[in-house]
Amino acid sequence: MADRPLRIAADARTLNTPHLRGIGKVLYELVRRTAASGAVEWHLFADCPERPMQAPEGAGAVSVFDTPGHRFHAWEQWSLPRAARECRADLLHAPGTSMPWWQPVPAIVTVHDTIPWQQRDGSTTRDFYRDRLLPAAYHRAAAIITISQNSRKDILARWPALKPKLHVVPNGVDERYLDAQPDHAPIVIGDQPITEPYLLYFGGASPRKRLMWALQAWWRGGADRSTLVVCGLEPDAHADFRKSIPRELQHKVILAPFLSEEDLPRIYMRATAVLYPTLYEGFGLPAVEAQAVGTPAIFSAVGSLGELNGPGAIILPVDDLDVWARTVSNLLDDRRARFGPDRIARAWARQYSWDACVERTLAVYGSVIPRLKPGAVSTHGPAHQNRDHDVRQRATS
Repeated sequence: MADRPLRIAADARTLNTPHLRGIGKVLYELVRRTAASGAVEWHLFADCPERPMQAPEGAGAVSVFDTPGHRFHAWEQWSLPRAARECRADLLHAPGTSMPWWQPVPAIVTVHDTIPWQQRDGSTTRDFYRDRLLPAAYHRAAAIITISQNSRKDILARWPALKPKLHVVPNGVDERYLDAQPDHAPIVIGDQPITEPYLLYFGGASPRKRLMWALQAWWRGGADRSTLVVCGLEPDAHADFRKSIPRELQHKVILAPFLSEEDLPRIYMRATAVLYPTLYEGFGLPAVEAQAVGTPAIFSAVGSLGELNGPGAIILPVDDLDVWARTVSNLLDDRRARFGPDRIARAWARQYSWDACVERTLAVYGSVIPRLKPGAVSTHGPAHQNRDHDVRQRATS
């Protein structure tokens, strides 16, 4: 028993998708950087056989199966813990804020933020799940991970008894940002060439992301001499957003499709600035990624973003649009003075490497599984590209 690999079951629904996003990136890197050494045996479980499974090469066992009873979270609350027990997992990791109340093996959850508890939709079923079942599951968990000191503060404000088991593990930034070098090749997003200078906005249609604030800051500060590239807006929201843009400016606003991790570093680097006017984030990875490539990141010190005030950050008042527009104008005026990474900002961003994120996560595992000694799991295995797994298997009663 002591000589076999650590066996970890994971709720891998964030990998069961056509494109990896924030939470999925974290799990992907955790699996990729620990599976190669052979010290961890992963069992990845997801619930949608119709969608691709984005898992690293050599990830271990991958099982995708549906369970009736979506309204009652049957897959998460029953099938997932049962699967963890049947594969004799040493540990079950639920990386996406939700977790099962029934925990037949030691369980860890990553609670990214308290946004779900800041919203109400009037559904009795959802309210019970969010307000009663999940907090009860957290209190049963062997350990809890969160991604910033601000999220830790928000979690403890709601559930003070979780303090002894709560650990902060910030997200990581990909090495491609930390190692990116400037180039002069054309920037093409989708099939559209992008004319410089341009500004990047990151966020979706949620009101707290403040897309309209970014649009107005660009509009008033430099729409006559730059382009705005909007990243992260879901395709079904594109048409409504376009209606809010003055007709004479519509050709200067680019609504980006999903952008791969291979393309993003140079798109960040060639931007004049990143507009990130969000009002609340559990972490705020675009603020770090921008600084890692040497591009100014404009945001307000709200929530966890106050922790990301590095050398490449421009912190502005949350409610002063004139200051935002003036800052955009000044950056467009000064853009020729900057080309290439800011060495000091990049050094600051390296504290958020994926290796650091994985090492801290393994330390939390070690607090639950004592036989996982420091250094027992290498995080320096070879890099692999995504590989789609399409495992179709039905749950049996």
